[in-house]
Parts: sequence; structure tokens; C-alpha cells
Amino acid sequence: MMRVVLSIVALGFITLGLWLIASGFMDATPATAVPAQVIAAPPQNASPVVLGTALLAGGVVFLILIFRRR
Repeated sequence: MMRVVLSIVALGFITLGLWLIASGFMDATPATAVPAQVIAAPPQNASPVVLGTALLAGGVVFLILIFRRR
């Protein structure tokens, strides 16, 4: 029973990772801003593609570890 729940969680991580990777390639052209607003903007964090790749890799490793356990 626990193996099924953990497998569902791992598949959820994989799905979320694939969704984040796919959403990172959508064309989201930002509107032009005044230079003062650009300077005051906070620094960018990790892109959705990077986060999606990390979640995808972690989910696959987690799923493999669950299935290998006897």
C-alpha cells in the first residue's frame, strides 16, 4: 500500500516537472518598461525549465528507488 502511494507521489513529481518544462517554452513576451522600473525590479530566480528538469530528474530517481526496493 505504501509503495503505491509513494509511486503516485513520484509520478506527480514527474508530471509537475514535465509541465514546468513545457510552460517554460511558451512565448511570454513582457511589455516594454521604463528603464527606472527595470533597474528597480528584483533579480530573476530560476526559470521554470530548470525547476522542471530538477523535479523530473528527482521524480524519476525516486520512482526507480521505489520499484527497486523489495
